[in-house]
Amino acid sequence: MKMYARVENHVVVEIVTTAENVDSLFHPSLHWVDMTGQAVQVGWVQDDNGTFALPPPTVATLPAPSMAELLTELAALKAQVAQLHIS
Repeated sequence: MKMYARVENHVVVEIVTTAENVDSLFHPSLHWVDMTGQAVQVGWVQDDNGTFALPPPTVATLPAPSMAELLTELAALKAQVAQLHIS
């Protein structure tokens, strides 16, 4: 049995294990890569050299601060600047 990864836009989107010729099982427009013996999982990325790796970590996006939060921070900064001029 062989293991194949279907790759779209350099990302593994599906994994199939079969004894059949994968090219005869699916539409020819699908891109399958023989992954037999490799520990690749859905979501992994393939570089231009054909090497697979874990996807890069996602960066958490923080919600934008509200106007009230910005004004509070501005007031705190103004107070700090005022303290610098007094010293």
